[in-house]
Amino acid sequence: MSTRITQVIETLEAERAQLASEIAELQGRLEYVEVQLRSFRDHAAQLPVTDAPASPSPEKARHTKRVEKASRARKRRAEIKPLRRDLVAEVVAFLRAHPGSTAGDIARGLDVSASTVSAKIKHLTQVGQVVKAQRGYALPPEAEAEGGTETATD
Repeated sequence: MSTRITQVIETLEAERAQLASEIAELQGRLEYVEVQLRSFRDHAAQLPVTDAPASPSPEKARHTKRVEKASRARKRRAEIKPLRRDLVAEVVAFLRAHPGSTAGDIARGLDVSASTVSAKIKHLTQVGQVVKAQRGYALPPEAEAEGGTETATD
Protein backbone atom coordinates (compact mmCIF):
# COMPACT_ATOMS: atom_id res chain seq x y z
CA MET A 1 0.00 0.00 0.00
CA SER A 2 2.73 2.48 0.92
CA THR A 3 4.60 1.54 -2.27
CA ARG A 4 1.63 2.65 -4.34
CA ILE A 5 1.38 5.93 -2.43
CA THR A 6 5.10 6.49 -2.99
CA GLN A 7 4.63 5.89 -6.73
CA VAL A 8 1.72 8.36 -6.85
CA ILE A 9 3.77 10.96 -4.97
CA GLU A 10 6.72 10.51 -7.35
CA THR A 11 4.44 10.77 -10.38
CA LEU A 12 2.82 13.95 -9.07
CA GLU A 13 6.20 15.50 -8.22
CA ALA A 14 7.48 14.72 -11.72
CA GLU A 15 4.38 16.29 -13.26
CA ARG A 16 4.79 19.35 -11.02
CA ALA A 17 8.43 19.73 -12.13
CA GLN A 18 7.42 19.45 -15.79
CA LEU A 19 4.67 22.04 -15.36
CA ALA A 20 7.08 24.39 -13.55
CA SER A 21 9.47 24.06 -16.49
CA GLU A 22 6.68 24.83 -18.95
CA ILE A 23 5.62 27.86 -16.90
CA ALA A 24 9.20 29.18 -16.93
CA GLU A 25 9.37 28.75 -20.71
CA LEU A 26 6.03 30.48 -21.20
CA GLN A 27 7.12 33.36 -18.96
CA GLY A 28 10.21 33.81 -21.10
CA ARG A 29 8.10 33.83 -24.25
CA LEU A 30 5.69 36.32 -22.65
CA GLU A 31 8.59 38.62 -21.76
CA TYR A 32 9.79 38.39 -25.37
CA VAL A 33 6.34 39.39 -26.68
CA GLU A 34 6.16 42.28 -24.21
CA VAL A 35 9.56 43.54 -25.37
CA GLN A 36 8.37 43.35 -28.97
CA LEU A 37 5.14 45.19 -28.15
CA ARG A 38 7.03 47.91 -26.30
CA SER A 39 9.46 48.26 -29.21
CA PHE A 40 6.68 48.60 -31.78
CA ARG A 41 4.68 50.99 -29.61
CA ASP A 42 7.75 53.17 -29.08
CA HIS A 43 8.38 53.15 -32.80
CA ALA A 44 4.74 54.03 -33.57
CA ALA A 45 4.90 56.92 -31.10
CA GLN A 46 7.96 58.31 -32.87
CA LEU A 47 6.36 58.29 -36.31
CA PRO A 48 5.41 61.75 -37.53
CA VAL A 49 1.73 62.43 -37.94
CA THR A 50 1.27 64.12 -41.29
CA ASP A 51 -1.57 64.30 -43.73
CA ALA A 52 0.55 64.55 -46.85
CA PRO A 53 3.87 62.71 -46.86
CA ALA A 54 6.84 64.45 -48.38
CA SER A 55 7.67 62.93 -51.72
CA PRO A 56 11.40 62.35 -52.07
CA SER A 57 12.76 60.73 -55.17
CA PRO A 58 11.83 57.04 -55.48
CA GLU A 59 15.48 55.98 -55.13
CA LYS A 60 15.98 58.13 -52.01
CA ALA A 61 12.74 56.81 -50.50
CA ARG A 62 13.80 53.16 -50.98
CA HIS A 63 17.21 53.88 -49.45
CA THR A 64 15.72 55.70 -46.45
CA LYS A 65 13.19 52.94 -45.79
CA ARG A 66 15.90 50.31 -46.00
CA VAL A 67 18.13 52.19 -43.54
CA GLU A 68 15.26 52.78 -41.11
CA LYS A 69 14.18 49.15 -41.33
CA ALA A 70 17.73 47.94 -40.66
CA SER A 71 18.03 50.29 -37.69
CA ARG A 72 14.78 49.01 -36.15
CA ALA A 73 15.83 45.40 -36.71
CA ARG A 74 19.20 46.06 -35.07
CA LYS A 75 17.47 47.54 -32.00
CA ARG A 76 15.03 44.61 -31.77
CA ARG A 77 17.85 42.07 -32.01
CA ALA A 78 19.73 43.89 -29.24
CA GLU A 79 16.64 43.74 -27.01
CA ILE A 80 16.04 40.06 -27.72
CA LYS A 81 19.62 38.88 -27.27
CA PRO A 82 19.50 38.65 -23.44
CA LEU A 83 16.39 36.45 -23.70
CA ARG A 84 18.12 33.75 -25.75
CA ARG A 85 19.26 30.53 -24.11
CA ASP A 86 23.00 30.00 -23.76
CA LEU A 87 22.84 26.49 -25.19
CA VAL A 88 26.62 26.07 -25.28
CA ALA A 89 26.85 26.64 -21.52
CA GLU A 90 23.89 24.32 -20.94
CA VAL A 91 25.50 21.54 -23.02
CA VAL A 92 28.82 21.91 -21.17
CA ALA A 93 27.05 21.88 -17.79
CA PHE A 94 25.04 18.80 -18.82
CA LEU A 95 28.20 16.98 -19.91
CA ARG A 96 29.91 17.96 -16.65
CA ALA A 97 27.04 16.33 -14.76
CA HIS A 98 26.56 13.42 -17.21
CA PRO A 99 29.83 12.51 -18.98
CA GLY A 100 29.44 10.00 -21.80
CA SER A 101 26.04 11.32 -22.86
CA THR A 102 25.07 11.11 -26.51
CA ALA A 103 23.60 14.02 -28.46
CA GLY A 104 20.17 12.42 -28.03
CA ASP A 105 20.66 12.16 -24.26
CA ILE A 106 21.65 15.81 -24.08
CA ALA A 107 18.72 16.85 -26.28
CA ARG A 108 16.26 15.02 -24.02
CA GLY A 109 17.91 16.43 -20.90
CA LEU A 110 17.80 20.03 -22.17
CA ASP A 111 14.45 19.69 -23.99
CA VAL A 112 15.79 20.83 -27.37
CA SER A 113 15.96 19.11 -30.73
CA ALA A 114 18.67 16.53 -31.36
CA SER A 115 19.79 18.34 -34.51
CA THR A 116 20.40 21.55 -32.53
CA VAL A 117 22.43 19.70 -29.92
CA SER A 118 24.32 17.80 -32.61
CA ALA A 119 25.33 21.07 -34.29
CA LYS A 120 26.45 22.56 -30.95
CA ILE A 121 28.40 19.39 -30.08
CA LYS A 122 30.11 19.42 -33.48
CA HIS A 123 31.20 23.03 -32.96
CA LEU A 124 32.33 22.38 -29.37
CA THR A 125 34.32 19.34 -30.54
CA GLN A 126 36.02 21.41 -33.24
CA VAL A 127 37.08 24.10 -30.75
CA GLY A 128 38.20 21.52 -28.18
CA GLN A 129 35.64 22.20 -25.43
CA VAL A 130 34.16 18.70 -25.84
CA VAL A 131 35.80 15.40 -26.78
CA LYS A 132 34.35 12.19 -28.19
CA ALA A 133 34.16 9.60 -25.44
CA GLN A 134 34.01 5.84 -25.81
CA ARG A 135 30.24 6.31 -25.80
CA GLY A 136 28.86 9.79 -26.40
CA TYR A 137 30.76 12.93 -25.45
CA ALA A 138 32.63 14.26 -22.43
CA LEU A 139 34.60 17.29 -21.36
CA PRO A 140 38.37 17.17 -21.87
CA PRO A 141 40.34 16.35 -18.68
CA GLU A 142 41.55 19.95 -18.22
CA ALA A 143 37.95 21.26 -18.44
CA GLU A 144 36.84 18.69 -15.87
CA ALA A 145 39.59 19.87 -13.50
CA GLU A 146 38.50 23.50 -13.93
CA GLY A 147 34.89 22.60 -13.23
CA GLY A 148 35.81 20.99 -9.93
CA THR A 149 34.23 17.67 -10.87
CA GLU A 150 36.34 14.55 -10.52
CA THR A 151 35.69 11.65 -12.83
CA ALA A 152 36.83 8.09 -12.53
CA THR A 153 38.95 6.71 -15.36
CA ASP A 154 38.51 3.18 -16.61
